Amino acid sequence: FSDFSSAAASTPAAPKPVETPPPGAAPAAPPVKVAAKWTVGDASYQAVHLTEASGTGALDNGAATFKMDKGKFAEGAITADASYDMARIDPRYSWKAGLTDASLGKLAALASPDMATKASGTATFSSQGSGEALGDAMKRHLDGRADFSLKNGELHALPFLDKLSETTGNDSFKNLKFFEIAGGADIAKGQGKLDNVHMTGPENKITVD
Repeated sequence: FSDFSSAAASTPAAPKPVETPPPGAAPAAPPVKVAAKWTVGDASYQAVHLTEASGTGALDNGAATFKMDKGKFAEGAITADASYDMARIDPRYSWKAGLTDASLGKLAALASPDMATKASGTATFSSQGSGEALGDAMKRHLDGRADFSLKNGELHALPFLDKLSETTGNDSFKNLKFFEIAGGADIAKGQGKLDNVHMTGPENKITVD
């Protein structure tokens, strides 16, 4: 004879339901922690290339960060840093980015390929800021600053230049050569305001108040 023993089968425990935060409470941070390094050898859009780029990314306790420590975009040096904290009643985000001595013609080609032949010179841009909330509420919490400088180039065959030439009676605006076009904008509570926008060239000097 053989002896057999039996035991009661165990029943798997039911999964715990996902807890929904009460109204007015911050959402729970996703139970995920990620840290990564990334590189881009060569990526392009409209024949404009991002090359030699590298940086890091992370997600921890509901806060995501992205950093581009170095890279070349449209032949200029590019850096970027951004964060997004989602485990809050109103998500919080910030950014800082810069592009130095890029080809203005290549940047213009992002809007339309034929624009590459209508703009020349170098372009430098910088921007930083922060905000909270999304949708319409974002407008009340967005603050930042942006600056730009275009140097030693020319703009031509553009409708707004033809209109400017017609309005002012100055034919030199049709082919606008410049030493520098520069300026900036402050953003406070979602409202932007231009400041110190000016242009200097061999034939024209313009200041926008």
